[in-house]
Amino acid sequence: MHFGVVLPHFREYASPESIGEVAVAVEELGYDSAWVMDHVVVPDVPEARQFSGLVYDPFLTLAYVAAKTERIRLGTSALIVPYRSPLVQAKLISTLDALCHGRLTIGVGVGWFSQEFEALGVPFGQRGALMDEYLEAMRVLWTSDGAASFDGPTVHFENVLCEPKPVQSPHPPFWIGGGSEAALNRTAKFGSDWHPSIRYYDSIEDKAARLRQLAAIERRDPPGIKMRAALHMTSSKTKAEQLGNLIGTPEEVRRAIHRYADAGVDGFVLDTFYGSALVEQKNVDDILATLEDFAEKIMPEFHDEDDNTVG
Repeated sequence: MHFGVVLPHFREYASPESIGEVAVAVEELGYDSAWVMDHVVVPDVPEARQFSGLVYDPFLTLAYVAAKTERIRLGTSALIVPYRSPLVQAKLISTLDALCHGRLTIGVGVGWFSQEFEALGVPFGQRGALMDEYLEAMRVLWTSDGAASFDGPTVHFENVLCEPKPVQSPHPPFWIGGGSEAALNRTAKFGSDWHPSIRYYDSIEDKAARLRQLAAIERRDPPGIKMRAALHMTSSKTKAEQLGNLIGTPEEVRRAIHRYADAGVDGFVLDTFYGSALVEQKNVDDILATLEDFAEKIMPEFHDEDDNTVG
């Protein structure tokens, strides 16, 4: 079972110091990976107030964390692919993969925040098609032997070099976010893993079965399933409406993980200060206490210390 942690690079406690402190703790406590989200700008509207206007850039944040760590995977959860030119993204991703010596995982999504798309001048209604085209264009840039060329509906380039190439071959693994049929198709075609939110639990088994069907059509092995989930450890039983996240006593959290594992989930990216009312307004000390508690009371049952899986 893979366990990753979202770094405090957004909201009111975000700072270089908090990012670095949590990243080092993630590595020292035996977690597998550290993660960042992606917002270029944050329109001042009510739906944005859940994460605030303070969001450190994902690529620069991971480069900063790469210099402070040696073992853990570094990932985006999720990079909004339609926001940026695929040529620019290909350069950023391959450079970052080189700088962190092949520890990068790219969780990707089509995005949901229409006002941010508008601010960036990107057509919200075309985001799915743009994402598919951009992913394919980036793969061409990374895998071409020599100069690369691509001719798509919106992206065209001829005889260009994009170096350094990624350390990982053919490129860093893609974790595909979303729970729609289009997202499952995208995962079957491009993804090493499916990376849904916890809110898809009620249909996770059906979606996992559909993903296996689509992967077979693409003649690929079924991708793994790495969910993003809010984590909060309590000393008393949780109320029924709080179930579905990794929230509760250690016994409840262990049962929840087993339940997800039975449905096909083989990893989690853990939100310790975001994603549920019970994890709101956490400071760095609270984040570290939660991570220490989980590492001591939960991880040993699920985490093989000899497992060096890179997905």
